[in-house]
Amino acid sequence: MAKVSVPSGATERIHAIDWLRVLIVYGIAFYHISLVFSPSRWLVNNHGESLILSGFAGFTFTWGIPAMFLIAGADTWFALRHRTSRYFIRERTLRLVIPLLIGIPLLTPLQQWAMSHNPPPGLGSLPDYYVRFLTHLEPKWPGPFLTAYSYHLWFLGYLFAVSLLALPVLKWLRSPSSQIMRDWIVDKLLRNGGLLILVVPIAATQILLRPRFPDYRDWADIAIYIAVFLYGALLFAEARLRPLLTKTLWYIVPTALISIGVIAAILGFHLDYKLTGPWYIQDAMAIAWSYNTWCWLLVLVGGTLIWLNHANRIVKYLNDLVLPFYVLHHPAVVILASFIVPLGIPMWPKIFLLTASVYGITLFLCETAIRRWAPMRVLFGLKPKAKALAHTPE
Repeated sequence: MAKVSVPSGATERIHAIDWLRVLIVYGIAFYHISLVFSPSRWLVNNHGESLILSGFAGFTFTWGIPAMFLIAGADTWFALRHRTSRYFIRERTLRLVIPLLIGIPLLTPLQQWAMSHNPPPGLGSLPDYYVRFLTHLEPKWPGPFLTAYSYHLWFLGYLFAVSLLALPVLKWLRSPSSQIMRDWIVDKLLRNGGLLILVVPIAATQILLRPRFPDYRDWADIAIYIAVFLYGALLFAEARLRPLLTKTLWYIVPTALISIGVIAAILGFHLDYKLTGPWYIQDAMAIAWSYNTWCWLLVLVGGTLIWLNHANRIVKYLNDLVLPFYVLHHPAVVILASFIVPLGIPMWPKIFLLTASVYGITLFLCETAIRRWAPMRVLFGLKPKAKALAHTPE
């Protein structure tokens, strides 16, 4: 568990961080399942659509990935407590870059094979997809390459880059020379509505960048990822802020719901998240989108601190598997959906069958094929078994 120094000098375990990590990473699997039954075109789509799952996908789209960067920022803050910059970079390379480099050539052709037909063609055609993938790679800068060839694994590359960019800032914030600045920031945030001040930089980046970089995972989105990464470190670094997170939900939740209404109204003019349209509509959408994203992140963190800030054996076990689960869940959704979608059964039995199969099979593979084997632990970003047992997860 992550530990943080509090004013009294005591050491506190923040169990909510482990809960957050599990809720976010394991929750994204259900998000991808929901896309199968949503009206937007995804990798595999059911003929029938679920209004409930479509609403869930739309609701979580604004803040789901930012939530992963936020908790990564908190993890990084605590990791730097007893790591040098050089050791931190080495560790993040092992935990993020190696699974990325292994996962792209291993899983991308497999998913392309599963997407080609519903159900997929015979296994005899699978080697052709690996040959085609390896012989048709186009050299691109890392960002376009990741988005074109890695499917969900782009997150690992982006997180590695964001971690490196934020490293000098977080190292400085941990130094005594930053104490005056940190105290000034915290004092501002402790005022009524102070936490909402943090949405201003996010909204500013969206107003400036979104019209020029409207695509998903382009620079406008990267600006959000960097901001919430740093905010994640700040929220958990300062013990004085945590009570505030739990006390402000009474007004953050209603205003977040209002922002959903504003976004829905703008989308009603047939716009999309790329913010096409007149400049004043673009700015209104940028502000509403940014506010919605930050408010639901505050709700997620505050709610977890209120109701889930306690130890749990299941959560501890699932925490050890978050990285391999993330790597494997997406191909599991794509492959299983390609077989389940054509079944002549009602939609909701398909949803339940796909959900149970994705979580069951992915966790089974994580436990039997990865967690118990030292070489596989290294390839999928897990700590060596002895270290994992000796140190509590951050």
